Amino acid sequence: MLFELKCLYLSLFMKILATIFAFSLLTAVRLSAAPIVPDSVGKAFLAASDSLKAAPSIQISLSYTFGQQSSANGSLRATQYIEAPEMIVPAGITPELLARNDSLKSERQLQMRSDSSKAAEFAQKAGEYLHYDTISNKKEKLAAENEAITYTLKAIHYYSRCDDTTGLRTSFDILAKVYRSEKKYVQAKWFILQSNTISRVKNDVPNIITSLLLLASIKTDIKDYNLAMRDLNEAMKLADSSREPKTAAMVQLGFVMLYNNMKNYGKADIALKRYNFINDSLQHNSDAKLAAAADSVQRKKKLYLTSSRRSSKTSSSKKTALL
Repeated sequence: MLFELKCLYLSLFMKILATIFAFSLLTAVRLSAAPIVPDSVGKAFLAASDSLKAAPSIQISLSYTFGQQSSANGSLRATQYIEAPEMIVPAGITPELLARNDSLKSERQLQMRSDSSKAAEFAQKAGEYLHYDTISNKKEKLAAENEAITYTLKAIHYYSRCDDTTGLRTSFDILAKVYRSEKKYVQAKWFILQSNTISRVKNDVPNIITSLLLLASIKTDIKDYNLAMRDLNEAMKLADSSREPKTAAMVQLGFVMLYNNMKNYGKADIALKRYNFINDSLQHNSDAKLAAAADSVQRKKKLYLTSSRRSSKTSSSKKTALL
């Protein structure tokens, strides 16, 4: 697990370096392309630059302002500005440039919709082969597993293009399960760690717990019991803090499987009793809610019948009085 964390930190560090390099390059390009600001409008331009970045659109007027500024070699250079409401905008921003920007945004949105549709299509095809665990024939089961892997990898390609982290996480979960079924534990661990990382970034506690349970199962399979125990303990803490009894029951079931593999049957029985107790409590609460709902319906029905009878008696007495 320490090696996995080191790899994760190294990956994050490289991404941060790439981001800093890109930002520095973009800043250098902007500075090299920036016009010389005349003294008369320098302060106004600098004050308006921040609002220009945040503005969703710019309404350009037809009035112009010219200024001159000495360059390094002593020559004069004219700089043209277009005055827009409440800001001064460099003349390089034209209606054609804004229209081109909108066109690029539209193309990007269309591309993302197309990628999302393709990802969903491949994910659906992968789902058709996820019944591999019900196939008894080994060759047919292996073929179904391979098809599930192939289509899931294709789905991941398009999910990454449209930045669909939920689709990526789900696909990583599927690949981890299929590779575990094939006893390819290195691949299974790698994909479930990717799922766990996405869930942690999004602070998605339920899916953090789900990935920890699968990770613990994989480590139990390879008899890495200490690390499996650590993952289950973390999952138990998260389940207790989130106050989700169903999740806590699943964690207890993970402990049962771990202790049975460790041949510690006493602790396995304790975990099983906790699992049964939580499930019994959930069933009792569910039955109580159903009984309360049925009682509420009966009360409303009686109230409706009583009020109907009263209104009927009142109307009949009025008719008698009229006669």
